[in-house]
Amino acid sequence: RDEHVYFWFPLLAGLSELTFDPRPEIRESALEVLFNTLKHHGGAFADTFWRRIFDSVLLPIFDHVRAEFTDTTTFTSNKRRQEEDAWLYETCTKCLTHLIDVLVLFYDATRSLLPRLVALLKSFMSRSHHSLAAVG
Repeated sequence: RDEHVYFWFPLLAGLSELTFDPRPEIRESALEVLFNTLKHHGGAFADTFWRRIFDSVLLPIFDHVRAEFTDTTTFTSNKRRQEEDAWLYETCTKCLTHLIDVLVLFYDATRSLLPRLVALLKSFMSRSHHSLAAVG
């Protein structure tokens, strides 16, 4: 439905972007609101819209995690790296938990996304970074 694209997509994409705001309270709230919105309204979304959400709203969160990991391991002090590692691990864990909850809740509409979820989990398991590998 077109109204989903025009109404829901900008809201969900904006919340996704806020999950990497430098302020912890904004990040945490955005993640919770994003997934609460999906859980409460996702039943109205078509399979095609779920694919778009997965590709353009949810997966980019993990792209940010990978980029942040590269930046913090390359350009920061050990203390800052430890703080960033804790933040990335917590963000990934929460996001993956919510993502799995949403895919299970709307299994009929999202089952085609399961192979991609498994690929995402495998990508974390194969990482040399121990905390991120543990997320998978």
